[in-house]
Amino acid sequence: MINQLFSLFNEILSYTGRINYYDFLKALLMAYKYIEPTYPLMNLVNKLSGLMNLLERASAELNSEIIEYYKDTLSVIDSREVYPLLVDNLGLAEIVEISKRFSLVLSFFIINEEATTHYWKTLFKVSTLREFARIFGAQLLNFPDKTIDNISVNIDNSEGFSTPDELSSFLYNRVAMRLINILSGVSSKQMLLISDHGYDIIYYKSKYIPCHGNLCKKFGGKLVLSKIAPIIIIRRN
Repeated sequence: MINQLFSLFNEILSYTGRINYYDFLKALLMAYKYIEPTYPLMNLVNKLSGLMNLLERASAELNSEIIEYYKDTLSVIDSREVYPLLVDNLGLAEIVEISKRFSLVLSFFIINEEATTHYWKTLFKVSTLREFARIFGAQLLNFPDKTIDNISVNIDNSEGFSTPDELSSFLYNRVAMRLINILSGVSSKQMLLISDHGYDIIYYKSKYIPCHGNLCKKFGGKLVLSKIAPIIIIRRN
């Protein structure tokens, strides 16, 4: 399963250099079966559907195998040459946008099967994200999770977005571009991005809502893309 997971993951990252953020979000909504697929995006939709099907079945039992698989690659990374950032909630759409603006040196993920920060902390044996950031000398960016949680905590009160374009515009301007601007301001040539989880999108009461963890499940969503806890090294182009 690992080979399939990372083959699809990296195919998606390389393919999406040909489309913009808004079209990628539409392809995601097609893969969730919220909107009808359109021909120009069908190849990407099929890859996303394949990745989501694998992630639905994936559990944290794969993590030791994943770390073993990438152990040799990780061992040769010179920590003095990369600037580490810990991002609370790094979604697939944001990873794709980052990959379009920087060169990918390494990209994989571990499985956060509950799609929560709490579960990720148990995997890394830390009590807080700040503790992890302190130990590894990483800059902590927690605004993506706060931005998305501000929407998802009000699911029952019809918070959310009525159209795909509204959803895309919000995430692009409030999350993706803010991340890009921060990364662009880092002086180091290479950056290491680590995240605890991503987010999924549910369609509830005629609204598109990004969420993760128990809130997604409470309102009928599946945990798939939110289970991705990425470990990525990027380099300035």
